[in-house]
Amino acid sequence: MDEKTLYNLGEYQILKVDEVSDFGFFLVNPNSDGSNFGIRYTDDDFDLEPEDFSAETDGEAKTNFEPTSEFNSESAANINEAQSSAGKSQFRRPKRSDDEPETDANGKRIKPKPPSDRILLPTRLALRKPKPGDLIRVFVYKDNEERLTATMQEPLITLGEIGLLKVRNVDERGAWMQWGLDKDLFVPYREQVEKMEADQSYLVYLYLDEQSDRLAATARLEKVLRNEEITVEEGEKVNLLIWQCTDLGYKVAINNKHKGLVYHNDVFQPVKIGDRLDGYIGLIREDLQIDVTLRPIGYRKIEPNAEKILDTLKENDGFLDLHDKSDPGDITARLHMSKKTFKQAIGKLYKEGIITLESDGIRLVEVEK
Repeated sequence: MDEKTLYNLGEYQILKVDEVSDFGFFLVNPNSDGSNFGIRYTDDDFDLEPEDFSAETDGEAKTNFEPTSEFNSESAANINEAQSSAGKSQFRRPKRSDDEPETDANGKRIKPKPPSDRILLPTRLALRKPKPGDLIRVFVYKDNEERLTATMQEPLITLGEIGLLKVRNVDERGAWMQWGLDKDLFVPYREQVEKMEADQSYLVYLYLDEQSDRLAATARLEKVLRNEEITVEEGEKVNLLIWQCTDLGYKVAINNKHKGLVYHNDVFQPVKIGDRLDGYIGLIREDLQIDVTLRPIGYRKIEPNAEKILDTLKENDGFLDLHDKSDPGDITARLHMSKKTFKQAIGKLYKEGIITLESDGIRLVEVEK
């Protein structure tokens, strides 16, 4: 297995603590067969003070996309060959002849990378102190030196998800967005619908750039929300994200995969761009456009008196101070129906999960956010 097989960049993963060091926690994929577990680093191999590895970013977005030099594959092959001849299960990277810390052209110490079969959870990114052998849930990303890294921090979105993120700053290459991690998320100019501005929030989709193998974001949701191969069915409960407001209604992202429309007359509570809601697939049209409703599909099949009660609830902020103990004359005066009809209608609405019954009236069930 290679790194791409062992670790899921941009996703949560359950990994096992292989070793604890001053720098943090070395993690391995517990499902690996161990075939490439030949190279092991120890604290001595780093030639760094522990605090060097855990330097804070001071809240500034890092714009250096230049990766550090990889551990030479020829060197790895030589080590594996030596390990095989020695018959040992572990082998340390050879010390440099001058035994001095490796530096770059500016004299700055170069931070070495963990072996390809292990990734590091730096101490500052660990919310607790796991022990060797523990299985922990981490998010896998690349740090500012393009090394696979684990964190217990919670990103606002993961690979293939859409979220409303705030821009920290903008430079000549694009925008850098805050998403819950130390390293900000990059949005190239070519992936922006409008030029992004600092301190403003935008809906973006997290993707993995295949050419650079880096996580990035795009605001061009039209190209990632596709309806050519629809994976939902009419009547199915789905996750929605409010995307745009149009004359007809609200464009929504369905399960982060498809695009749909909720008509204005089906919106019975205040909503705004970026809201996450539960919804239901109403109709999949021949042209593959999807109509979505925020109410259970059974709502559309209820009789007119229940419809009238729902309209009245909507006009009164979702609450109506009428119930089965109310005076029949009051019900008739306000709803133009008999008390018996009123009780039958609210009974159906209650069974459909559209309303709740309270001691002083009935209330429209709020859509979960």
